[in-house]
Parts: sequence; structure tokens; C-alpha cells
Amino acid sequence: MNSALFIVIEGMDGVGKTTTIQQLAYNMNAKVLRHMDSHELETLEQLISDKAPSADIHNFALECLHKKSEEVNKLNQNDTPVIMDRYIYSAIAYYLANAKLIDEPIKAFNIDALQLRQPDVAFYLYLDSDSHLKRIQERGTQNDANDQKIISNNLYRDQLRQYFLKFTDEQHFKAVDIENKTVQEVCKEIEIQSLEIKPNEQHTNLAGLGKYYE
Repeated sequence: MNSALFIVIEGMDGVGKTTTIQQLAYNMNAKVLRHMDSHELETLEQLISDKAPSADIHNFALECLHKKSEEVNKLNQNDTPVIMDRYIYSAIAYYLANAKLIDEPIKAFNIDALQLRQPDVAFYLYLDSDSHLKRIQERGTQNDANDQKIISNNLYRDQLRQYFLKFTDEQHFKAVDIENKTVQEVCKEIEIQSLEIKPNEQHTNLAGLGKYYE
């Protein structure tokens, strides 16, 4: 494969991103980065527990992504391909869906100022709604606050799905239907499409993400 690609895997909770990414990284000899490390996730959970405003939680997520972006640059400069489990797109989608759910005003953020590393390619993994809900229920994480919202709140779930579909269309994601496919089959599809991408060719576009806050 191209030696220093930056690949982003996006999708809603429960569609199988983590399992797919682990296998994909093995197949492609790539480094996996998550949007937050374990310490950052603990801080995030505390913010949520403290009922911090959605904008404060989003700002924290953006700070984490800025650090991850710098790490991606260092790895790519050493010819190490990187696969990111979620990126700026998830941060925006979940912020907007949460803010609208609790009727908080949307605050605009200057994404350009973060100078995030632009992915060479981004993939959106998806299932139909019924299969998605079934998979979340079967994975046994119903105590997770976000899983609970996805299961119990149709509006929240539909809002998230619509934002990811917008990104797929407007930010040039490559959509991958994982319905009735094995992890190996999904990985093969992603690998084939990734082989067509050259590093720094950048089939995605981070410019103009601020419009989603409007």
C-alpha cells in the first residue's frame, strides 16, 4: 500500500468500527489512533457526568483532535500509515445532535484555526436502522449513556445519521455498506479503495466545516 496514508473510519456507535479498524491495521501494517485516549475519555465522561454544556464538551473534543492531528503528522513523516477511529466529523455530528436534543444554542467553532491534518481518505461504515439497533443491543453496552440515547431516542439517532450522510456527500467520504458482510470482506473493500489513493492526494476536504454550526 501507499506508505504514509492517513485514513479515517467514521460511523455511528455500534456499527463495528473498532473491530474493522483492528483487522484493517493488521492487514495494512498501519498505526491505529483513537479520537481520544483512555485518560481523555475519562475526562469526557466526567464532563458529561457534571452536565457540562455541550459546547464545552465539544471544545474539549476539538483540543484532543488537535493533539491527535499532530501525532498523525509525526507518524506519516516517518512513513507510518495511520488509521483514525473517528475524527473531526464525529465531533461535529455528536455535538450538534446532542445540543439539538437538549435545545441548547449552537456555538460556532473555528475549525480552520485548529490546522487539523486533512485525511487522505475517509470511510463511512453504515447499517440499516434496524440492524444497527440490534447490533448495539447485542454488544451489551446499554449502560453507556450514548448507546442509551441511540436506542431510546429516534430523533437523536436520525440526526446523527443525517449528519454522517451529509459528510459522506459534501466531504467526499467513501460509503461502505457493511450489512451481511464479514469483517474480512469490509476490510478488503476498504483496502482496495485505499490502494487507489496516493498520500497527500486528499480526497476529503476540511475547509468549510464551520458551515455545519450555522
